[in-house]
Amino acid sequence: MTDSQTPPSFPKPDLGRIGLWTGSLDGVPGTKVRDVVQEIESLGFGTLWYPETVGREPFVNASLILGATTKLKAATGIASVAARTAMAMQAGWKALSEVYPQRFVLGLGTSHGHMVTKLHKSTYDKPYSNMVDYLDTMDSVPYFAVAPTGPMYRVLAALGPKMLELTGEVADGWLGTSFIPEAADQVIPHIRAGAERAGRSLADIDMQVNATIEVGDDVEKLLDKYRPAAAFTLGAMGSASTNFYNAAYSRAGWADTAAEVQSLWVSGDKEAAVRAVPNEFLLSTYMIGTEKMVTERISAVHAAGINTLRLAPVGRTS
Repeated sequence: MTDSQTPPSFPKPDLGRIGLWTGSLDGVPGTKVRDVVQEIESLGFGTLWYPETVGREPFVNASLILGATTKLKAATGIASVAARTAMAMQAGWKALSEVYPQRFVLGLGTSHGHMVTKLHKSTYDKPYSNMVDYLDTMDSVPYFAVAPTGPMYRVLAALGPKMLELTGEVADGWLGTSFIPEAADQVIPHIRAGAERAGRSLADIDMQVNATIEVGDDVEKLLDKYRPAAAFTLGAMGSASTNFYNAAYSRAGWADTAAEVQSLWVSGDKEAAVRAVPNEFLLSTYMIGTEKMVTERISAVHAAGINTLRLAPVGRTS
């Protein structure tokens, strides 16, 4: 990763302590996105994260967000390496970073098997090796347009140990998911090891995780509300052999639950899979419950070394 055209991606981006993640922009007409993101900026969010699925192209979304605001950062969460060549990815990254200095964050990930093989019609083999090669190519291909003059920011979505180490070694931040603070020792040491191998420290890495928060006194109702989503994550994301979310929760101490839910889901008994998700798992993975319970979970995440929460709103306006 030695391309002289690539500005150093340091210091780490200031993304604010609270960010917002949503895929809802794709449901808003492009002419109305300006109003939505200006309101988000006025609410004080530092960064607006959005996914790449089957909606707008992510660099187009970034242009809509950044062109309508003055301080809000736009961040892909994630842009899939299966969706475009490394050369095309670095061109979009550099173009946005030049026009909107230090306001665009490129979040990269390998996506999951179903999205890659069924929709992108590509292969999903050796995601770690492919990511290493992809990043090397991004940083070595030519770019003859006006180059950014300041730092560019690139973060990685990582779940497995090798990808976590790669994040610490080459990225400005960790785009974390499936994080349980009580099992932080399954995650953070890998990022630290990669950082130290590159002559950096953990303090150089922006550490953030997703957070689904809902406060309510009827805890049982909340548990039942989120149980199907948890079962889907453990059973349906990727495939039976490449569900990285399932593997991450297994390493975090929930191997028996993860295996049971996945087995039931893959066998076709989805209702049983949902019932098999225990309350304790939900309370570990979602920030739901009474105000005191939610506050304690947020404190636990920050105490584990996470500096940014990426909120996923679940409500609707009338």
